[in-house]
Amino acid sequence: KQEDILDSVDPKIEAATDVNRWIQPIRMVVMWCITWINGLVGNLGIAIIIFSIITKLIFLPLTQKSTKSMQKMSELGPKMNELKEKYKDKPEEIQRRTMQLYKEHGVNPLSGCLPMLVQMPFFIALYSALSNTLESHNAPFALWITDLSLPDTVFSMYGFNLNILPIIMTVTMYFSTRMSQTGAAVNDQQQMMMKLMPLIFIVMFWNMPSGLIIYWIVQ
Repeated sequence: KQEDILDSVDPKIEAATDVNRWIQPIRMVVMWCITWINGLVGNLGIAIIIFSIITKLIFLPLTQKSTKSMQKMSELGPKMNELKEKYKDKPEEIQRRTMQLYKEHGVNPLSGCLPMLVQMPFFIALYSALSNTLESHNAPFALWITDLSLPDTVFSMYGFNLNILPIIMTVTMYFSTRMSQTGAAVNDQQQMMMKLMPLIFIVMFWNMPSGLIIYWIVQ
């Protein structure tokens, strides 16, 4: 969908682009960057990979801080379990002591989610760009990936589409999550989340545009 053409027909149908007005400025910047890189390399898939690496480097300090905070929280796991056992009938005391423990060790429980939250607008903008913009329509990457605006389906059988990229994404996500936990004491709840997150993501991403999944694999 091309906004200027829609607008030239009738301003009312410009809303057919289905872009949130808060995301629109980020979407424009994202598409300008990817289109500019695409002009240099001549392949939209490679342009997405380069853009993903650039954003990863920009957010790297935040990611490192988040990882250190998560590792500290993991190391505090045994002490937190002691508090829960000691004050099991006093939930308010557990909360107060837990916050005191975080403060003493310089841990922010929200910092682990911060990189993901900061990157979400870019992610949503890229999803919108790859799903709706003219530039990504029929844009090939390599091998079986012939349209970055669609899932990378290799074959269909009885209404089921086999897509390769979401499987690759799930495997890389599983191992990267395990690597982030290396050297830290991982409790049962974190282990369960570590196993479930890739499975949740493969369901969410199964029919997403292949260009978006390439972005996430590189991330």
